[in-house]
Amino acid sequence: MSALTESATRNIYGGYWAKQWNELDAKEEAVTLQRDEQLGDIVGIVHKKLENTNSSNAIISKRKKSQKQLSLKLSKLLKAWTGPAYPKDGRINNAFIEGLIECFQQNITLPYGYAENIANDMLEHLQTEAHSMNEITIPEDGRVVVVGDTHGQLDDFIEIIHISGLPNEKNIIVFNGDMVDRGPNGPEVIFLVYALKLAHKDYFFINRGNHEIRRMNEKYSFMEQIKSKYDIQLFETMIKTFDWLPLTTLIDERALILHGGLFQYDDVTIDELRELESERGRNPVRRKRAERRSQHLIDNLLWSDPDPSIGDWVLNSRGAGILFGSGRTKLFCDRNNIEVVIRSHQLVKDGYEVLFDRQLVTIFSASNYARKNNNKGAVGILYHGRDYRDIEFIQYQVRRGDRNEIRDDCISDTLNQIYTHIFDARHRLAVKFSEIADQSGFITLDDLMVILPEELDIPLNLERILPYIAVSNDDGKLNYSYFLSCFSIQVNQDFLKKFTDEITTAVCDKIYANFDTLESVFEKYDINGDGKIQYDEFLHAFKEFDLGLTDAQLYDFMASVDSDGDGQIDFDEFHNRFAIGFNEANIRNSSDAWLIDAISQIAITLSQIGDEIDESFRLFDKDGDRRVTYREFSAVLKKLCNGKQWTSEQRRDIFNYVDSNASGVISFREFRDAFKIKDTKGDEWKGAVLQRIFNAIRQSKYQLRKVFHTIDADGSGSIDFEEFKAALSAMNILLEYPINDMQIQQLYNSLDTSEDGLIDYEEFLNSFKVTMNLGSRRT
Repeated sequence: MSALTESATRNIYGGYWAKQWNELDAKEEAVTLQRDEQLGDIVGIVHKKLENTNSSNAIISKRKKSQKQLSLKLSKLLKAWTGPAYPKDGRINNAFIEGLIECFQQNITLPYGYAENIANDMLEHLQTEAHSMNEITIPEDGRVVVVGDTHGQLDDFIEIIHISGLPNEKNIIVFNGDMVDRGPNGPEVIFLVYALKLAHKDYFFINRGNHEIRRMNEKYSFMEQIKSKYDIQLFETMIKTFDWLPLTTLIDERALILHGGLFQYDDVTIDELRELESERGRNPVRRKRAERRSQHLIDNLLWSDPDPSIGDWVLNSRGAGILFGSGRTKLFCDRNNIEVVIRSHQLVKDGYEVLFDRQLVTIFSASNYARKNNNKGAVGILYHGRDYRDIEFIQYQVRRGDRNEIRDDCISDTLNQIYTHIFDARHRLAVKFSEIADQSGFITLDDLMVILPEELDIPLNLERILPYIAVSNDDGKLNYSYFLSCFSIQVNQDFLKKFTDEITTAVCDKIYANFDTLESVFEKYDINGDGKIQYDEFLHAFKEFDLGLTDAQLYDFMASVDSDGDGQIDFDEFHNRFAIGFNEANIRNSSDAWLIDAISQIAITLSQIGDEIDESFRLFDKDGDRRVTYREFSAVLKKLCNGKQWTSEQRRDIFNYVDSNASGVISFREFRDAFKIKDTKGDEWKGAVLQRIFNAIRQSKYQLRKVFHTIDADGSGSIDFEEFKAALSAMNILLEYPINDMQIQQLYNSLDTSEDGLIDYEEFLNSFKVTMNLGSRRT
């Protein structure tokens, strides 16, 4: 599918919002195409990293269990099936097709074996009949029904069959691509389309669309639908069938049907289009336009769009194909004696659109497309003996839910996409805003309305959008810094807490291990002896401590420590940020201030004795049972802190403080919580570090998903640590702010909630979303 045509901008549901949603959606398709070229090298790197690693027996066992569960799920599908049995001889008939429709209307899933049979039988047929162009002669007293995009919308498919009837020798049907993705029933629609082809090979024809392509299916729902109902192996078979689908259909050598549009070359002939089967089985779209002309032709016919404002052609902003005008259309038709070119690919308000002196027709068959639009669907009918440009259009509109709900859903999804674009451009926007802001950091709404569309490279009607993204003061101004800070990545709170704790603990443990040397390190880099060091000096100093942060993350860390914002760090600023963490609930009253002092002295002494908190714990845990009794604890206290003597009662009070659950023994966790270093004001830098990491993952989500799929050979949906690490490490070559190995380990620890050595990578990838904090906006 493509951007909304100009005639569809009057959409009564969304009006502006539907138009904006389609424009943003088209831009996202372009990004998908652009990112795909980077994947080849990354996949190779990942497989090389994994060559010398092996999953543990526990993980192998877990995956066998996963496969067993999958088998059980698939067997239940057969038991629940109330429709017709798959013909033993493989000859599908109308009764079988009608039975499928009836079951699908009741949300009954086709059994795995039947789905596999349809896919394999279709693949065999396509490979046997291999050709790039369907060629049809309209029979006497007959007709050809042309169907445009259906995009997994089962109710539209059923409505189309009601209109057209089932195919026969007088009623030929052509489906012009984009049968899957977007809608909720991609598997059901494509199984019905394939069943119709297998039952009526001479009267039912299919063209490939730009969504019968792996990269689109991986991003726009079809793969997930197949995996959730069946398995990854069936998806791979479906991809093979897509690779072998014909690309065009020629009717009586006078009407040409293709999915997208026309070509960048002046001399393209029908014979040349017939020969495109030489590309069979290859990926039909590349961002870097291939050297071979035939690859360009496939690119064009799948992705090109008409534009009435263009006479000839220009490159298409969607990242593939061209935009072509009336001159290009006439040139192609005259050269090939073609009366009309019929295409789909674009949402049109009325379900069809006629352009360029009736030489070009668009047919779009998914009504109320994607639950974001109020468009009609249509089919086009060509009759024997009529002018090929005299096409009958039959319109319909299948209602899906409340109109207001659909409009609200469209607005919400559109805003989410705009939030994402603003978040991605926040650094560029900050530079632009700072150049025009007043001394208080305020800009005018007029400034915002000029700069935002320019930097986002999206046509935005900000008068519509502004109430949803910004609130100005009485002077019509807003604080640009606060405006940009409202956009952030939101993740699951349990995961966020665990991951934050992992990072904070790692940093604080390193500081604990070096607590007694901090001042000497500061002095080493304090060249002029004023007690302060510059940011770059701080960076060098803390690289010695190996805090587990990248350079960019250390910069965020330093900025948060610089409490007075003078661009320098003094020792007191840093030292005051980190202290022994006290459990206030265990401090009984204000007279116990001596207890705080005692715990602090113990912690500092322990940090001087050993580099790790675990090492300190072993001083007390003499028998190694990971529990410290009062007797063990008291004996060590007598020797600590330069002979400092506490009374027996005081030692008991210290013990009770550390024994936070009053169990009578101190566990390692209680010991660590009592004596570890805590960052007392670290929310800002943690937030900045986390946002960098989360954004790196979010921006590479598409590539990561593809890499995970390639290494998840059994299709279990789970990967182990070595696979996770290999994928994220390889992705670092694309990232402006890479993720280091320690943080990859911390991420994995936070995700492996069941502690079985595996993580669900789809759940992981889907957990990163840009949001705007609308509840706390200020001017």
